[in-house]
Amino acid sequence: MAQINELIMENMASLGEAIITTNDNPIYVRFALPGEKVKVEIAAGRGNLLEILSPSPDRITPICPHFTICGGCALQHWREDKVLEWKADLIKRALDRAAIEIPNGEIKVQPAWGNGRRRAKFSAKRENGQVLLGFMGQKSNSLIDIKECAILTPNLQTALPKLRELAKALIGEAQELTLNVTQSASGLDVDIMGLKPIEKYGRQELEKLARVSQIAGLARLTLAGHNAFVQATPYVIIGDVAVDIPANSFLQASENCENQLAEIVIKWAKGKKRIADLFCGIGTFALRLKKSAEVTAYEMHQESVFALNSAAKKAAGGHTLKAFSRDLFRVPVAPLELKNIDLVVLNPARQGAEAQCKQLVRAKINEVVYISCDPTSFARDANILIEGGFELSQIHGFDQFRFSPHVELAAKFARK
Repeated sequence: MAQINELIMENMASLGEAIITTNDNPIYVRFALPGEKVKVEIAAGRGNLLEILSPSPDRITPICPHFTICGGCALQHWREDKVLEWKADLIKRALDRAAIEIPNGEIKVQPAWGNGRRRAKFSAKRENGQVLLGFMGQKSNSLIDIKECAILTPNLQTALPKLRELAKALIGEAQELTLNVTQSASGLDVDIMGLKPIEKYGRQELEKLARVSQIAGLARLTLAGHNAFVQATPYVIIGDVAVDIPANSFLQASENCENQLAEIVIKWAKGKKRIADLFCGIGTFALRLKKSAEVTAYEMHQESVFALNSAAKKAAGGHTLKAFSRDLFRVPVAPLELKNIDLVVLNPARQGAEAQCKQLVRAKINEVVYISCDPTSFARDANILIEGGFELSQIHGFDQFRFSPHVELAAKFARK
């Protein structure tokens, strides 16, 4: 049975919820802040915020009317400097749990969201005769219809009405769609999940797909990764190289964060002649690094490897870059393959690179640069490297996903 209680929140938990421990049991309260006295309805270890009795001086007015309803943001109510301190603490806590010493005893997280996210995943469905387009609600299966979104780039915000019309033209009754939208240099790239396979479309249906895509001003429309309409091949500029982006390939959500991460990777790679870029994607770092070093790159997504190799061939000057398709989780690069490599750059997905790190400690390499989007998996992998003879020499944090509990980091390891 739910209980009504008054609580003074103690801290902020890892998912951006305020937390207090009573009788050795944690209680989490969304949209509350540390130090606040709140009235909550408690059930199953969670508190539903009913009233803020004593607000924190760090509380600010959210910038979006959908905040607390839409599931996209968790922290619009907290001062920016406090969020950055908390995200730095998330990294510190993960390292502390793994008994890893922090260089100079301090970690700083810097803003890296730039002018917003250039990628977003929208949901769409028809309800009561209307087509809703937006994000799923907080801890619910309800779809929140949005007309604006403060975390998107201006171009994506401007495109929302056209995306709604696109969904309206394609969605059927009792159907739900997912639209993966990317802002590219040649226009919007949209992949839709939830429609029938492209090979089952007749001529008139294909003509309709092309027509509605043109009306929406899309560069490309794909259905589950398969081309349905291409006005212009979507591409991004990495360094000074144009790279065609495959549908649903990995791309840093914020161009600003990508540039900041690339800047620090290039700095740490200075003077290196042969570099291995693992989990390389479409070449976020590899294409920049080839200007000063020979680069061997590995990535599981075959279309990304093809795009990277094609871009490398077109890039003027620099050194050799060769990319290979490989599942590094199942078949990590072995020590013999890393012979003569001066530096390894890692940029794995959220699950980290445990199998690959176990191979790195056996190889005759002296430096590793690790880019991570998850402090916990990073700490696990860092511990493998440290036990294998490396030391953590530098670490920096980046806040790419504004108002969310996610944090990026870049770390440098050197063999003792």
